[in-house]
Amino acid sequence: SEELTEASTASEAIDSCELNAIDSCELNKLIIGLPRAPTDLVDKAAPGSQGGTPRANPWRQYFLKVLPLLLISAAMFPPALRSLFVVDDVNAPAFFVAVLLMTCTVLGIFCKAFCFKGSAAAWCCTASILRILGLSALMLSWPVLQSLQPSQALEHEMSKTFPAQSLDRPSLHSFDIGRWMVGWMSGACVLRRPSETLVFKSKPSLSCPSPCGSARPLHLDIYQPHPDVSYLSRNSCGLPAIYFIHGGWWWNGDRTWKNSCYSEHFLRRGYVVASVQYRLTQDSYHAPDAVADVVDGLEFLRAHARDLGVDQDRIVVVGESAGGHLAVMVSLLRPALVRAVVDLWGIQDMLLGHRASIARNWPEAYEKFCSGTPRTAGQCYHNMTTTSHVTSASPPMLLIHGKADDVVGVEHSQRLAASLSNAKVAHVLAVAPMQQHGCWGIREGVCIQWAVYASERLFAWAFENSASCT
Repeated sequence: SEELTEASTASEAIDSCELNAIDSCELNKLIIGLPRAPTDLVDKAAPGSQGGTPRANPWRQYFLKVLPLLLISAAMFPPALRSLFVVDDVNAPAFFVAVLLMTCTVLGIFCKAFCFKGSAAAWCCTASILRILGLSALMLSWPVLQSLQPSQALEHEMSKTFPAQSLDRPSLHSFDIGRWMVGWMSGACVLRRPSETLVFKSKPSLSCPSPCGSARPLHLDIYQPHPDVSYLSRNSCGLPAIYFIHGGWWWNGDRTWKNSCYSEHFLRRGYVVASVQYRLTQDSYHAPDAVADVVDGLEFLRAHARDLGVDQDRIVVVGESAGGHLAVMVSLLRPALVRAVVDLWGIQDMLLGHRASIARNWPEAYEKFCSGTPRTAGQCYHNMTTTSHVTSASPPMLLIHGKADDVVGVEHSQRLAASLSNAKVAHVLAVAPMQQHGCWGIREGVCIQWAVYASERLFAWAFENSASCT
């Protein structure tokens, strides 16, 4: 074209002149006056040719921008994923917000590497932050999102196995993501001091060699319902009661180790909560001592039920971890004393627990509890395995366990559930995805909501089928 011809002539004139002899002003005028090639001709030129510039791949640019942040996020997210769903005394949503703010900080540091200079830089940084925040929110919420489908399955299983008809203001769903998002604003769950502390065993028998742990009295902490409760759960015989057994590998812990969120919920529903103390292996006590203590504590609660305002025929047992093992044991050894059992990630198979290769297993805890290894104390390992005592007369049970539990593997609850199925005992096993061991202290956390929802229905069903008072 004529424009291209003029451009070529002007370029030849510049090349042929002596640059040092040409006035700089005239040179600038000559360059500015160069006609531009038509845009459509340049666009149609082949990539790499003189007439055009290769187009950048937008997906490649996006990948190069996001890749460094993905690598940074990979180091930040694993602890967040763990804390988000379970961990002890960590407020999950608050931690979620903290990690998002940390992500914003990282983005600010690397902003120049991901944004163009000039007037569009601010918009580019904003877009990058929004994209990464969206990705962060998705990754951090993944354990919660994964729980939605199992939550629906839990609701179906509970309605099929324990179809309670007389629920008082029950939780409508096993998991409410809205409650999870705003529940942290109320702070951590705090249970008030017990209404009274009773001695249920003044001089425990000493089965350990001398010297051994002190033979101090054993206590039962009693929590009465809140004054503002309407006592809709009361009948002519009194209130229902939760007999709680703490965990701690049978080695440590005490009766103050209780699930505050769980207990607080049922105190507001008109339940009495009794938390029991039992002898520990750190004081050189062993399996028979701990089992005898929790049985004696339960019998004491029933014997003094009238004085405490408790209906002795509406007592349920709840335990977590090692306490879950003792809760199941007492219910199997004294099934007539218990209406229902809630086992939270409890130990059930002694041999399985001793040889498990999971990360935070403690085989020595089993050896201390049974005063020997499976080779030297095989009878104890058999007797303390709950599946050895399951019969058709066993009480109904709710088993909740984390699929990613690296302290007490989910196989413990699965084996107990299989034994209950073979004996045709009503039960529900709820396996929570990505949950590790324990969830105390997280208000409205996934496992707390599961435990409350399922326990309400289990207790109501058990009381309907066994209550002797109206």
